Amino acid sequence: MSEYRLITELLKLSQSQKWAEAQQEWDLDNVVRADEPETCMCGHFPIIEICLIRNIKTSSVARVGNCCVKKFIDKSDKIFRSIAKVKKDIDKSFNKETIEFAYNKSWINQWERDFYFDIQRKRVLSDKQTKKKVALNQKIVNKLSKQG
Repeated sequence: MSEYRLITELLKLSQSQKWAEAQQEWDLDNVVRADEPETCMCGHFPIIEICLIRNIKTSSVARVGNCCVKKFIDKSDKIFRSIAKVKKDIDKSFNKETIEFAYNKSWINQWERDFYFDIQRKRVLSDKQTKKKVALNQKIVNKLSKQG
């Protein structure tokens, strides 16, 4: 029932009125943790992990819970898990999806993205590399905290 409600609401904001086509119009625009519980478009309450999705054809934006959005945009769950891990320990590494998301949002530049991917799998980093990675982690965490 709630999934049907979500589809109905998103179709209202989509160009296509066929769900198989309309869901291709939606892309993850941002991920935020709500300060106060919100209600998803499907009617589920409470939700804290909010995905802002944007329709690439109509420019409509919708606030949807992470559980709903991961049914058709799978990277949101990976991004939330990665953010939680790094917020808990700023020395940890973001996953590929989060780095790509930050790059696509222009929060980090090409050099920073390439640097992160270069050091991501290394077991031992120099002091300079560690400082740069932590600075990038903080930069991304700060951007995520200011969005929504």
